[in-house]
Amino acid sequence: MNFKQRARNKALEFDSKQQKADEKIYLLTLKQQANLDKGRLQERRRVSEELHDSILARLFGVRLNWESLKLKGDAQTMTAHKEYLTFLQQLEKEIRDVAHNMRKELFLSDTQYIRNLQNLIEKWSNQANVKIQFNVHNPSIIENLNSYYKTNLYKIIEEALHNIAVHAKASIVKINLRAPNHHLHILISDNGVGFKHKFPPAGIGIKNMKSRSKKLKGNFLIKSAPQNGTQITISIPLNHIS
Repeated sequence: MNFKQRARNKALEFDSKQQKADEKIYLLTLKQQANLDKGRLQERRRVSEELHDSILARLFGVRLNWESLKLKGDAQTMTAHKEYLTFLQQLEKEIRDVAHNMRKELFLSDTQYIRNLQNLIEKWSNQANVKIQFNVHNPSIIENLNSYYKTNLYKIIEEALHNIAVHAKASIVKINLRAPNHHLHILISDNGVGFKHKFPPAGIGIKNMKSRSKKLKGNFLIKSAPQNGTQITISIPLNHIS
């Protein structure tokens, strides 16, 4: 075995170890974030339910009983009486709004992973000064992927954005995630300078994306031509996920 081949094998081995290390770090981060989010969500849910089902109900009962009292007094006293009832009703509304907003935040938390992807995309959009259109057509399926799939999907998108930022000279990037018929379809396209068909296999970034797609038993396809941009299509079966 010649020196170049040994060097190439060592580089491939290093890339493989780096991939595994990156996966472990991201997976650990994902689990830690999930545990923190779970604790916060449980507390928000408890507070929201307490506000809406207990405190608000008691205030409403107090106001109804107060309104039913046959109070008598001078004009100033009766005006104050009505003002306090109005204030109490306004307080009920404010508490109801707070409870509803907290419930809305609980709903948004169900898309935490997708928001992580959005944060990643926003970071690369700012760094590369490129407009990125991101669409998710089946968010609940994406959110329910296991951590192994989420990690590799995240890394595939990150690798693609890195390549685009460094090589493509693109102004527009489109990323679409769909999950119909037990398959995850990933489409990443740009309007950059493209490349000749025989060039991309030598790129480490593309090798990493192909490797990660293979780990998920998926198909990886890349199409490009000079001055006609690049399109990456990945199809991953989901029916074998436990």
